[in-house]
Amino acid sequence: MRTYLEDGEPILAVKSELYFGFQIRRVRELQNIQIHFSKYRPANYGTITGLLMHMLRNIPHSPVAQTGYLRDALRDLHFDKVMDRFGTFFLHELDLEKAALPDITQEDTDECLLAMSRVKSLKQIKDKRGMVTIQAVDDEGPTEQFPIGNAPTWDEIASTMACNPKLLMSKWAWDEKWATGSTAGRLFLQFTTDYFLTLSTEVVNDAHLPKPKELKDAMELWTVSSLMALLKDVSFKPSNHGLLGKVPGRRNPSFRDMVDLFFPGLDVNIREKSVWHPFMTRGYIREFHQTIHSMTEDETSSLLRALGRIFGRIQCLPNAAACTQKSCGRLWEQSDGGIKMLTNPIFYKIEMVGKAKRKGTARGKQVKAGKAIIEARLDEQHRNIPFNEGRLKARQAKKARKRETKRRTGKKNNYRKPPVKRQKVPIAISEESHSQEADRSSDENFPDVPSVRVLRRRVIVSEEEEEEEEEEEEEAIDELEDEEMDEVEEELDQMDVDDDGEDYMDV
Repeated sequence: MRTYLEDGEPILAVKSELYFGFQIRRVRELQNIQIHFSKYRPANYGTITGLLMHMLRNIPHSPVAQTGYLRDALRDLHFDKVMDRFGTFFLHELDLEKAALPDITQEDTDECLLAMSRVKSLKQIKDKRGMVTIQAVDDEGPTEQFPIGNAPTWDEIASTMACNPKLLMSKWAWDEKWATGSTAGRLFLQFTTDYFLTLSTEVVNDAHLPKPKELKDAMELWTVSSLMALLKDVSFKPSNHGLLGKVPGRRNPSFRDMVDLFFPGLDVNIREKSVWHPFMTRGYIREFHQTIHSMTEDETSSLLRALGRIFGRIQCLPNAAACTQKSCGRLWEQSDGGIKMLTNPIFYKIEMVGKAKRKGTARGKQVKAGKAIIEARLDEQHRNIPFNEGRLKARQAKKARKRETKRRTGKKNNYRKPPVKRQKVPIAISEESHSQEADRSSDENFPDVPSVRVLRRRVIVSEEEEEEEEEEEEEAIDELEDEEMDEVEEELDQMDVDDDGEDYMDV
């Protein structure tokens, strides 16, 4: 058979579901990698983008690399050799946690910068890259990649997580590169087993509490699907750690940082009445303390980093609380008889948290009819006055009231009409009085001071001019009122009064 496969080079037939399912998975994973790198924007982001796009084009056919920076990256990754041997290409050294690909150049070349940007000025591109800014993402509708939109509000995220968490959470996948026989994997396996032993049998669906055998089973046990199958009543709530946009309240710690909560150090004082005390006397915390007690400081730090990587890759964790001097701590958060779990934000199918849209206050329907309608109806009921006639009179009275109010407090009253320039009529002064005024103005005690002549004039406005001004103001007001009355009469003449009372209803 081996000779037949090597020499004969037969055609291997596979089902279309298997073949196209594998191709769809490749496209989806490359798309997720591109989205992940777009959040970090490393210095060689343009080169990585070109490489990922080349891999996408390789799915249906075999394209030729046209740009120099892409050919250099493919040569560094031994693209042709890998394709000749396996028929497909893999990025084994891709580090999603650090957003890095170490085998290629770590900084985009000038050719790459110009090719990846619409701006054709190299200086502007580099200056823009140097600015550390977070730009808002355009709010798009629900898609297959973002089921509730790429920038949903925090309330939408919380409600979706409570009602349908599988819609918002990406599927968890096991990676064979994760070490299963390491010390960190052994401690996490024991932590998972001991932690689920604290549950009551009344809250689980199975009579036996879970006891995973491998690291893969232990990590999968903390997924949304496994917890929903294991627990009778479980709900999930979102974490705001690392999410872009405006989120309410304080920032939650990352799942990596929660290692210090579930694996406390030797210096942490766990009281006897604490809920964590059984783990310290006969559980996984005791095993953890015995392990780090025989390690050096560097080895302990390496162990904690390995545990942090495991915690950062699981989907859910209990919303636990450490013990203090006043409280005994908390292992599980209860909600209406069920358990509430905290979810890992790296699995959310969103780009950022959007702003909540302001909604105007919905004005309810007015149940009471207008005053004019009420008065017209009452006149028709008790005084035998036709409804349309009574409504028209009420409408006219209302118009008159508005016109009077406008006349008193309208805009024209705030406008000051400039006064009419008046002629000043001087009073003739005789020579005798003029000489007397000059003599009084001189000071005998100060002969050196020159005398000052003061001429006093009086402005006399006749009564006739005052009456003329008052008449002009009254005429202006009368003309304004006549214009308003004409407008009202024209409106009334143009109105077609219907029997149903829709035209003049004042609601």
